Formats: sequence, C-alpha cells, structure tokens
Amino acid sequence: MDGFSRRTVLAAMVATPAIALEAPQRVKMLLNSGWSGANAWFVLAEDRGYLRDEGIAMEFTAGRGAYTAAPRMFAEGHDIGYGDINSLTELVAMHPGVAPVGVYMMFNASPSGIVVAADGSIRTAKQLEGRRIAGHPTDVALGTFPAFAKAVGVDAGKVRVVPSDAAMIDLVKDLLAGRSDGVFGYFTTHTAAAMTAGLDPETLLRFLRFDAVLPDFYGSALMASAAMVRDRPAVVAGFVRAMHRGVVDAIRDPDAAIAAVMQRDAKLDPRVERARLMGTLQREMAHPERQALGLGDVDDARLGRSIAMMAGTKPLGRTPEVREVFVREFLPDKAIRLV
Repeated sequence: MDGFSRRTVLAAMVATPAIALEAPQRVKMLLNSGWSGANAWFVLAEDRGYLRDEGIAMEFTAGRGAYTAAPRMFAEGHDIGYGDINSLTELVAMHPGVAPVGVYMMFNASPSGIVVAADGSIRTAKQLEGRRIAGHPTDVALGTFPAFAKAVGVDAGKVRVVPSDAAMIDLVKDLLAGRSDGVFGYFTTHTAAAMTAGLDPETLLRFLRFDAVLPDFYGSALMASAAMVRDRPAVVAGFVRAMHRGVVDAIRDPDAAIAAVMQRDAKLDPRVERARLMGTLQREMAHPERQALGLGDVDDARLGRSIAMMAGTKPLGRTPEVREVFVREFLPDKAIRLV
C-alpha cells in the first residue's frame, strides 16, 4: 500500500491504552448491515468500555450489505468499515494506494452460497444452468458467483440471474413457491429468513456452499481507510484491540452478545439472532486455519490465490498484491488471538 509505513505501525502497536490520547478520538465506522447477531461483537466492544479504554468514541453507520462496505467506505469517507474482502479486492485494483486495507479478518471461510428447495430438482451446482437464481444486486454471493461458476464448471452465461430488492424472507418464500430456482446469499441470512417466516430451514432448504469449492476465499474483514493507516495508526491499532476483545466475549458468551444487540434493536427476534451468531461462529469463523493463525489473521498464499481468482473471473484490470488488500501489523499478539 503506497504511503504505508511498517515502522509507523509498529510504533503504534507498542503503544498501550495507558497512553490513550487526551481527548477521545472520534472514529466513523460503516457496518455491514443494521445490528444483528452476526455483528454483536461491535456492541460488546462499545458497551463494555473496550473502545473507551482505547480513547475511541465510535460513530456507527448501518450498512447496506457486506459487498457494498468497501466502496461506500471509500466514497463516503468512513474511517473504518466492516465488509467483504473480495469487494475490497475489486476496489484496490481500481484505486491502488488510496483504497482501504483489511486489518482484521473476521470470516476465514466464505459465507456465501445459493439456496435451493430441498425437494427440488437442483442437486448439484451444474444443474444451475438454465435456471432462475434471484439475489440482491449487491449480494456477496452474486458478486463472487463468477469464481464459483468457474470452480464448478458452470457456464455463468447460462444461469439466469434475477436481480431483486425484495427482503430475503420474501426471496426464500418465492423460492419455496416455485417462483425462482435458487437465491444468492449467506447461509446464515437464508437460515434467519426462513426462521423469521416460521419455516424450518433444515428440512425445506438445501445449500450449495461456496466454501466447498472455493476453499481459498475469505469473507468479511475489518478495514481501515488509507488516511487512518497513514495519519492515525495508533487509533487503528486501538480499535482492533477493542474489537478483538468484543469478538472473544461473543465467542465465550453468545447469550450476552445477543442480549446486548437486543438493547440496540428491540424489534429483532433473539432466537433468530442467536442462530445467526452461532452459524457465523461455527461456519464462517471456524476454518481450521484459525487454530494455527489465531483470530484476525490470514494465510498470505491462500489470500493471494483468492485475489488471483477474483482477477481471473472479473474485469479488474490488474491483480493486487496481498499487502494492498490486507496488513497484519495492527493485530494483537498471536498468543492473545489463539482463542
């Protein structure tokens, strides 16, 4: 990343919360969505004072999907973002040196998939050809579908993608009513939508999971703007420390995490949000790699292969270097991240 100084970041990493800046540092963060069980760690980090310990006053903005986070963060001037690393790869390819960079990997497995009816005729990905697959235009699964199609030998041009702005609950209902043959999205989002509709996802839905054929792909990550990395590296390091504490708390006490989220949005269904959180922890955040690297880190060779896959299946113009997309200098010590 142009202008990125390893020495500056290392100096920030040795700083402790005890030397937190005199006045709280205001930080604008763009979330992946509204509050949910799948981002409960941010609530814990704020409610339990972890951000305050780092001298940070956070301003959260609800997102409109993980795939939109990086481009919105870049266009709207957010300091920190939470969203899909593959979308960030696209942005970095187009805006080298000034795009955000990943600083903490949350999902070390792809969360994406295509859901089909359990009793339907689609049993394999190859059978998607000639079918109607609905999805939000900015969905991560839709955005990374070219890579999935290439990996499974599907002619993406023979799949009829039906863009829709309908709520996921309505897309799942349409699927089960036969008005579409599949729906792009996250496993946890599909499951939550079915549960909200009073449906049993285990008996009614079948999932064609991207991680089964794209083992190198990562998912959502924390991102810092180029300006934050350059001008306020100590704040980035403090933010990552605080958020990591929130992640650990959510892993150790999911019920407390959901209770905290419910305080932010009482309209949520705690049963659905707990299932969303547990699905996230047990799927997107449970790749065996975590046992070796700890929370937040990536395997450079693996990330490099996923970047190359994105560049090889979408017109990016160039293939970004790994270090343009993700840096690990802001991570807490590995011993702290081996949870």
